[in-house]
Amino acid sequence: MKDLISLALVALMFICLGLGVSCDCADDDDDANDDTDDDTGDDDADDDSQTFEHRSVISLNGAWGVEQANLSDGPPEQFGHTAPVPALLNSAEPPFEDMGKPSSLREVFWYKTTFDGPDSRDIATLNIHKAKYGIAVWLNGRYVGEHLGSYTLASFDVSGAIQPGMTNTLLVRVGATRESVPAWVPAGQDAEKQFWIPGIYDDVEVIVSDSPRIVRVKVEPDIAGETAVVIVTLKNDHDETKNITLASAVSEWEETTSVSDEFSDDISLAPMEERSVQQIIPIENARLWSCDDPFLYQVETSVKSDGGVLDNLDTRFGMRKIEWRSGEDKGFYLNDERMYLRGSNITLHRFFEDPLAGALPWDEDWVRKLLTEYPQQLHWNSFRFSLGRAPNFWYDIADEEGLILADEFQMWDFIDDANKPWSEDEMVVEFTEWIQESWNHPSIAWWDSSNESFARIATRVVDRVRHLDPTRQWENGGFKPPHDSADPIEDHPYIFFTLFVHNDVDNIDDNDGLPPQGGLPTVVRFTWDASEQPYINNEYGWLWINRDGSPTFVTLKVYYDLLGGFGPFSAEIHREAYAYLVGGMTEFWRAKRGYEAIQHFTYLGYSRPWGNTSDNFIDVENLVLEPRWFEYARNAFAPFMVYLDTWRENYIPDVIEQIPVQVINDHNTPQSAMLSVLAIDPLGNILVESSELPITLDPLGAGDYLLDLQMPDAAKYMLFAKLTPDDQQLPVVWSRRKVGFDNVGQQGVDPSNI
Repeated sequence: MKDLISLALVALMFICLGLGVSCDCADDDDDANDDTDDDTGDDDADDDSQTFEHRSVISLNGAWGVEQANLSDGPPEQFGHTAPVPALLNSAEPPFEDMGKPSSLREVFWYKTTFDGPDSRDIATLNIHKAKYGIAVWLNGRYVGEHLGSYTLASFDVSGAIQPGMTNTLLVRVGATRESVPAWVPAGQDAEKQFWIPGIYDDVEVIVSDSPRIVRVKVEPDIAGETAVVIVTLKNDHDETKNITLASAVSEWEETTSVSDEFSDDISLAPMEERSVQQIIPIENARLWSCDDPFLYQVETSVKSDGGVLDNLDTRFGMRKIEWRSGEDKGFYLNDERMYLRGSNITLHRFFEDPLAGALPWDEDWVRKLLTEYPQQLHWNSFRFSLGRAPNFWYDIADEEGLILADEFQMWDFIDDANKPWSEDEMVVEFTEWIQESWNHPSIAWWDSSNESFARIATRVVDRVRHLDPTRQWENGGFKPPHDSADPIEDHPYIFFTLFVHNDVDNIDDNDGLPPQGGLPTVVRFTWDASEQPYINNEYGWLWINRDGSPTFVTLKVYYDLLGGFGPFSAEIHREAYAYLVGGMTEFWRAKRGYEAIQHFTYLGYSRPWGNTSDNFIDVENLVLEPRWFEYARNAFAPFMVYLDTWRENYIPDVIEQIPVQVINDHNTPQSAMLSVLAIDPLGNILVESSELPITLDPLGAGDYLLDLQMPDAAKYMLFAKLTPDDQQLPVVWSRRKVGFDNVGQQGVDPSNI
């Protein structure tokens, strides 16, 4: 016991030193003990729990008492606020002042809840799946540990502190801001965030079982062999050798249908031994997980002894293979079939600070609608979860809906390693926690170490953790060499990022569309050869507008150039200009076939005065997307797509021009269509039209075409390319250019009005 107390005091002193404030650690611990019988201002957590045959999972999600304090004060006597868990503390009621920034009002927040203790068992584990910024935990007055990571699972052994069959009091202290943890802790870096809002933002649970027990399970699908390689990490918490039987079987998720025999191994675990055991389980007629058929299995694993089942765990997974390839066959492959990725970004940790965010990120119906309704209509199959990880249930929904995800750590704006003195060892700890918690999600297709970062610390950390998950590859942040010869590279070709040069649509025609473009073309160029690597284009445009239709701070000059002055211009003009140009650039980047993934930036983010970026919602609470962007995007992201390969804005009347058109086919089957070009006046009248050209494209094919068109004698009109697929299940797709318009913000006719 003396050793435990000493360890607790050292840990608390370490936190205090990292915070740069003084505290009396002994008094801090005593105060935590004194608070255990005080229920003032506290609501019990929801008492819904999920009980397995011999493992119980007690959810502590619900309304918790919350109060602010100085670090040296210890836990408060009264909790005058409540906050939902999971959520962030900007959801507290009544609200706290100066949330998310350093304040003289507090240094820490204290959370408190109570729960009924389970029956007595060998082991009890408290899991806080994600919390910001640095947490320390007391259960029934006993200090049980700390966790410094803000984006990964915090797990605590509370076996010696939990009170079976009695009311238990849990206290969790979180740092009030990102500065609450030592400077060497990777608490996140994003130059666009204003507020670093603390809180417990993922599930909290207590798991009880007997021992030996299951620490974690990893499933590595082998689609060629139709087997699931199940790797079970076991722990014997006793001071004597234990003999057990490890048994595993696979069934369909949410069904009782078994698809394998039960496989078992007799194992002897030495005192306090932790060991990983591999079982290879054949699956009858394995059904592969894919975007079109996100079929899920679960492996049921149990630890048995002569006395019965000691512990058990169901682990959901998908039978799928993800691979990036370089060289002649470079590209992204799902289940050994190449596919092109279309989609967007979700910058959730920016959205957290949006005034309209509230509890929306923890509303499962809202999240499921976000990830399905518009993505399906816009033909998206992928997202980058950019600059910070989401709550776990977001990944569950992505698994169930068949989305392909890149999961990115919260790291951007490093100039070099000295710019932010993060500890490499601590990053290894957090990357390990990240991988181990998430490695069974079929939707997560690759790990993303950073965003636009020159810092080589990410490369070194990836080198130390890559062996943990050989089934996935790494994207290394774009501004530094890839970690492995077949790893993808992200590229951010912001061709409208020109601070001192006049912006014009000629920026598009002057570009060949092939990587590497460099992160910001006027600032950054790659200095290393990666011509054989596969490339991802997950940021482009530099044309953001706020939800109210006004330009953001960094796009004021761009729109000044494009619209011919500061106006004032209406929201409708800005929205039309944005949709026209970003929609056209989406077609451009896709049609040139230099990138394996095209992901617009950004589907969900913040919107605020003098912000830099924004999403395209006009009603984020009800998930209503700006209609002009939707109109352009649904054509630009069509799998069978046409691109009018010119941004020319004037033509000579009555002259026959050869209009260049490109068509791409993202389907894995051949596609045929009729292709034509036509000119239409602002009222929707067809002025001239080419002959229809029948075309056929191979699977994943692309074609370049020239169509003759006698240009109309009109001052202003829309030039369209029209693709009419033979397969009537596919939509008619349009690409459009404005000819003779005063500026790109003047609205033309839509195909629906033709």
